[in-house]
Amino acid sequence: FFSALYFYLHFQYNGWFFFGITALFIPKTPDPQNPLLYRGIKWMVIACLPAVILSALWMKMPVWVYGIAALIALFQLAGTVMAVQGISSSFQKMALRFSAIERILLKLSAFSFSIRILLQTLSTIPALSKFAFAYRPVVIGYLHLILLGCISIFLLAFLYGKGLWQTHKKIAATGLIFFIAGFLGTEGTLMVQGMGYIGWVSIPYTNEVLFSSALLMFSGIFLLFASSRQPAFGG
Repeated sequence: FFSALYFYLHFQYNGWFFFGITALFIPKTPDPQNPLLYRGIKWMVIACLPAVILSALWMKMPVWVYGIAALIALFQLAGTVMAVQGISSSFQKMALRFSAIERILLKLSAFSFSIRILLQTLSTIPALSKFAFAYRPVVIGYLHLILLGCISIFLLAFLYGKGLWQTHKKIAATGLIFFIAGFLGTEGTLMVQGMGYIGWVSIPYTNEVLFSSALLMFSGIFLLFASSRQPAFGG
């Protein structure tokens, strides 16, 4: 059951979610002066299919399977490093396309993605993989890191760049702050809760903090929807 669930989540989050935002972000015409960016993306695309093995390391595996998983993780990590170097080399040129708010959101999304790659690479260590998959807050925190931190924040930056919230910028900015604060609160609480489970330490008020963080994210999305309302005809 868990193998089927992680199989599905892997190809949803690391497959079409990641490929979708990559298609939105990367220029359609490759830059011959910046081959690292497109080479890194290709490496990550190639690694997607075999990387599903990284979602099965919670089972009892022979040592050689961990070796293969480590090679796949390093291949994926190398692709990420090349893509980051490619983005860094042309960051000033790319930054001209984005506003200050877009740059902040994109940096936060990229940071979340980098943490995700690092955690996935570390999960190939047998001693760490047991902790990574054995405690539900750690698993949920990892999934939230991808869906909320990487995917959702990138989409918010993309929609902001499309002028969806230009009618009421102050309300939109407040909504973005609420959403990011809720994300950080949720992620931090889940990670602390996971570490507490590992050390058999009960962390108080985690449910209350998670509920408050969820309300912050809901309020942020509500404000973003409210700020996207256009004035009535003739008004």
